[in-house]
Amino acid sequence: MQGCTAFSEAYGAFFHQQRSALPSYAQVVLCPPAPYLSAVRLTAQGAVSLGTQNTATEKQGAFTGEISAAMAADSGALYGLVGHSERRHLYYETDSLVQEKALRLGEVGLTPILCVGETGEQHTAGQTLAILTQQLSILGALPFSWPLIIAYEPVWAIGTGKTPTPEEVDQTHRAIQGILTAQGREPLPLLYGGSVTAANAQSFVELDTVDGVLVGGASLKEEVFLSIIRCLEE
Repeated sequence: MQGCTAFSEAYGAFFHQQRSALPSYAQVVLCPPAPYLSAVRLTAQGAVSLGTQNTATEKQGAFTGEISAAMAADSGALYGLVGHSERRHLYYETDSLVQEKALRLGEVGLTPILCVGETGEQHTAGQTLAILTQQLSILGALPFSWPLIIAYEPVWAIGTGKTPTPEEVDQTHRAIQGILTAQGREPLPLLYGGSVTAANAQSFVELDTVDGVLVGGASLKEEVFLSIIRCLEE
């Protein structure tokens, strides 16, 4: 939720200036708070793509304070986060609610980035596969033709400094693709998110099962985030 107009404008301008330093084959998506989407859009000038952090479950109507998928699209968003661990655990968003938000995004042409992951208690109890299967079951309502991205973010690794080993991430991502195969889906892009830093990003992106990273706090420092992006070149 961090951010202000001045920061957002400077952030967008930074990536516009660094356009030539971004790997040509890397898709960089920034998800600023909704009020700052337009500011980042104007200053980044197409150097990066934009996404929304949250989406209303309704298409339109009298829902004061809500940001619809159409509003996000009008502000320049091409992607939308759904099911982020903070939304699930701080705001008690259920899988059915996450499904509705993903549907609203897809209906206006935005690509949902579905976040899935288990808590520390669930991880310790060996329930990771069951939790991921449950969370991914919402895809049953989404057309196969829609573009989708899955982000695995183990809740126990977010903001704690703890991270699973690359081997554990590889194993979990293979399990996720197995769940998608069981649903009859083709493989989808998989991101890893959970205390991603400039120091450990390389160990994750070099895995065949990892297509990118979902960066949290480390993305608030422009140079640090840029160094994470650049690790894709290696």
